[in-house]
Amino acid sequence: MADAPPTAPSTAHAGGDEPLEHVVDDEEPRAQALEWARVEILAGRVPEDLVAALARGGWDADEATLLVERVRRETRAERGVRTRDDVVREVYRLHGRTRRGALSAFPTLGAALRLFYSILTFRTLRGDRGAGGTSPRDDA
Repeated sequence: MADAPPTAPSTAHAGGDEPLEHVVDDEEPRAQALEWARVEILAGRVPEDLVAALARGGWDADEATLLVERVRRETRAERGVRTRDDVVREVYRLHGRTRRGALSAFPTLGAALRLFYSILTFRTLRGDRGAGGTSPRDDA
């Protein structure tokens, strides 16, 4: 695991009366926290542990949650996580042809073709082999 989480940006100011003296530059601590969380998530740590560690380091609990959630979403592909959007994109890439071309002029034909694809997919998932074939369930 990496080092301890970076501490939250300091809210103390120099004490002047100018409004810009009260502005806190939190970009560098935020970038360090994001990089730390990225390393930790890719190492397999649970996001809740990271939020707790950042909170112990002085980060606001809500801000720590947002930082870790951002990193969790950004690292999905690196961690091998597939989302519904990924699956839908792949299915459309493979079977989206039914909505293009000549079938768009014949919606009933397109619906029948999609039903046919659905039945074939269902039979494939069930393991049916058709007439004369054997199914994995026949061995039981």
